[in-house]
Amino acid sequence: MIGKFTIAGVSLLVALLAIFVDGCPASGQPANADWLYRGNSRRAGDFPIAAARDDDSSRSGLVKPLRWTFQTFPISVAPAVCASKVFLCELGTIYALDKNNGKEIWRFCHTIATKPAVLTAAPAVVQNKVIVGDENGTIIALDIGDGKQRWAYEAKAAVNGTPATCQDSLIFSSKDGFLYCLNATSGKLKWRSAIGSCESNVPVVDSGIVVCAGEGGVLYGINATSGQTIWQQRTNSTRVPVISSGSVAISSGSSVLAFDLKSGRRLWASSFKEKVSLEIAARGKQLFCTSGGSFYILNLLTGKTESARKFSQRLQSPSLAGNRAFFGNEDGTLYMVSVPDGRIIWRMKTGMESKISPIICGGTVYFVSNQLFVVDLKTMNWLASKSKSPYTMELQPDTPHPKTATAKTATAKN
Repeated sequence: MIGKFTIAGVSLLVALLAIFVDGCPASGQPANADWLYRGNSRRAGDFPIAAARDDDSSRSGLVKPLRWTFQTFPISVAPAVCASKVFLCELGTIYALDKNNGKEIWRFCHTIATKPAVLTAAPAVVQNKVIVGDENGTIIALDIGDGKQRWAYEAKAAVNGTPATCQDSLIFSSKDGFLYCLNATSGKLKWRSAIGSCESNVPVVDSGIVVCAGEGGVLYGINATSGQTIWQQRTNSTRVPVISSGSVAISSGSSVLAFDLKSGRRLWASSFKEKVSLEIAARGKQLFCTSGGSFYILNLLTGKTESARKFSQRLQSPSLAGNRAFFGNEDGTLYMVSVPDGRIIWRMKTGMESKISPIICGGTVYFVSNQLFVVDLKTMNWLASKSKSPYTMELQPDTPHPKTATAKTATAKN
């Protein structure tokens, strides 16, 4: 009995130690109830909520397919979904909405010298704080419960990328040409590393290495603890990288490039006829991307195409959930397709193009077009199961959002 316990205990210890490399979770998965752009710090776009089966004939628990919508000034960044709330940025305001009905819980009006400061990056939720950055270089942390500001840090130019995390560190980029690492609890600076300025630098983190595109399309691999550059490679791309199975992939024009995470050694490059999606999804040893009007699955080890499916119009960046992929197209249609064959299960037409990849959380799809659409997966799948052809739901572009509840307002004291 003692011997078996000891062996089991050692096995458990080894498993736990394997989760961490250089002080960072090897999976890049956010801790506890944190929420990071594209699902985790690896930016994999693979959400851990399996979609209900498209052949599910049960009517129990069905609700309206479009649960609610929220419309404000055109939304330019992805929302964050955490616990019972959805966090959404619009110009200088961040809204906390009830996840069940879209009613406003609180809003934070971010001002500098009495003028609204435009929020420029998708919000993240870290340690029960909503983290957002603005065009002036300020990154702020708000309490998720009441929207009150907990701390703020000022860079010297716009915060142009949503943050990543590594243990208790918060990592983000600024147009001042630096990658910053802050203590997520206090907002105090740990280190900064020069990567050069560009329009959008979104860091990704895994196994103690931060990867971020910098000025001139140079991709940097940086030690997450010290901020020291480990490697750099020219890709001619400032898009969002993705990490999976020890490799880094990034789209560059009409190509996808892959590198070894630890050494930066180039592994392969695959070319397509048209531009590749700004973001690539990843799961295990597969990459998922779009190019023009086609949805592709690539082998991460070789770059070879494993599956391709042609659609009628240009597609946007894909997201994954279970054996389903989700993406929008240039006319504002949201698709859910089966993986790996790309067969259309259902589609929802919103009437306006979306450039933001869908979010899947808790059996719900969050899709930003001309407004935020919140779609119930089980109901859509049930409707699709009753249709001989792919089920289509067509919405009016001016679909109103529900009346909002009395809101608590928190105002920045900058």
